[in-house]
Amino acid sequence: MVAPVRRSDALGSLFAASDSAAAYYTRFETHDRYADWFGWVGTALVLSGFVGDLAGGGGIFSRTYLLYGAGLAVTWGVALPAERRASTDLSNAIWWYNQSLAGPPRP
Repeated sequence: MVAPVRRSDALGSLFAASDSAAAYYTRFETHDRYADWFGWVGTALVLSGFVGDLAGGGGIFSRTYLLYGAGLAVTWGVALPAERRASTDLSNAIWWYNQSLAGPPRP
């Protein structure tokens, strides 16, 4: 597992040394952006449900439960898998970068 890393130009230029590392880093950036965006959307939906409950959403079949459910679905169903894909892509970028440093295999 890779520790949390934020996107940066310095990492992009570092991984540019290898074509495969650069490609995986580009995928990491894309998946990390999706994870961030959908994480915020899911959080906003859950908080909207909470505010609706505080305002007196009323009853077990109120619309606030739809907001809670939608927020959890977006977070668990979209943001977390995207974060996992981003982590895997970053691991692959690091592997390919290290492979480029090692040079060609010896006979």
